[in-house]
Amino acid sequence: MKSLENNYKPVIVVVAYNRVHSLNRLLLSLSQAQYPEDVKLIISIDRGENNQDVVELAHRFEWNFGEKEVLYRPENLGLRKHILSCGDMTEKYGSVILLEDDLYVSPCFYRFSQEATNYYADDDRIAGIGLYTNQMNSYAGFLPFIPVEDGSDVFFFQAPCSWGQVWNDKKWRKFRDWYNEGPKISDQDRFPKPIKNWPESSWLKYHIKYVVEKDLYYVYPRISHSTNFGDSGVHFDKQVNMYQVNLQYRKKTYTFQTFDEALAVYDIFYEILPSRLSQMVPALAAYKYVVDIYGTKNLGQYEEEYVLTKTPAVKPVFSFGMQFRPFVMNIINQLPGKSLFFAHKDQLLSPNGSAFGAFRYYYGHLQPRPLVNLLKIRLKERKPFSILFK
Repeated sequence: MKSLENNYKPVIVVVAYNRVHSLNRLLLSLSQAQYPEDVKLIISIDRGENNQDVVELAHRFEWNFGEKEVLYRPENLGLRKHILSCGDMTEKYGSVILLEDDLYVSPCFYRFSQEATNYYADDDRIAGIGLYTNQMNSYAGFLPFIPVEDGSDVFFFQAPCSWGQVWNDKKWRKFRDWYNEGPKISDQDRFPKPIKNWPESSWLKYHIKYVVEKDLYYVYPRISHSTNFGDSGVHFDKQVNMYQVNLQYRKKTYTFQTFDEALAVYDIFYEILPSRLSQMVPALAAYKYVVDIYGTKNLGQYEEEYVLTKTPAVKPVFSFGMQFRPFVMNIINQLPGKSLFFAHKDQLLSPNGSAFGAFRYYYGHLQPRPLVNLLKIRLKERKPFSILFK
């Protein structure tokens, strides 16, 4: 639902703890960005024993685009409570852009944040705006994730963003009311199993449960407006580069479309919604089905009788080749072949298909020698199964 009357002016909230180098890098990117008018910056620092240099940097940093406020928390909140307390600032300011300190932002990030927030403010199916554009499905061996092109600068994804996100007061309050009821994570929750095993310091797994349970979505840019350095800290034991993505550097006009108009709409498993795929492939519209091309869903949790999958089936209704990228383009273009199958769930030859075909599909061009050398390095680091990803 397009909003014509909202005029949110998000406050930038930087979340910091004890990484002075990370904070300095993020603040540098903020100082180089474009702002349409005076913008308030809040640097929220969780209390710690060894972060006086972070506090000093925050106070020393010159913000030339409006008011700056430094909050040094009177007690250590931990990551989950710290993030939630920053989200609560929406009640005072109307909307906030939340940035953890290991991020780096595009020069266009603020304009995208403001315009997208105002455009989608009144659509109750939208839980927030994401700034980071994920290019990998971390629940499927980090295979590439590429949303279909549908004429818009954004796509819709059921995964909340934690690497640069925008909340307004109405959307955040609904989540907070739900969260304050004390929800529990269980095996019955219909989202990827690794999320359920995240530590209790994670606020994100509760926000994911909320978004999935309420059937909500985030708006994401097709070209990212933030990137992640993966600095060592709560999430990573050491610095990793696997989450670096391309940034939007120039943009004159953003093309948005409503949730109902969009074709690029994805569930928490990175799978396109059947309702959108059926618009592009009318032959599928007569069936109630699950999309599980990545092969990460527990099909027993779904009532639908049919599934679109890589798993071979005895008597598939339809079958497709696998040469287009991303996966779903093979179905949209109805490429002949026997690599992707649309079948009754009872006809599948195994409950879980092999991931080998997908890896060969994306990485079969890689040469053996550099892979062997990389494997040797990873074996020394005792991480042999991450040779392609870090």
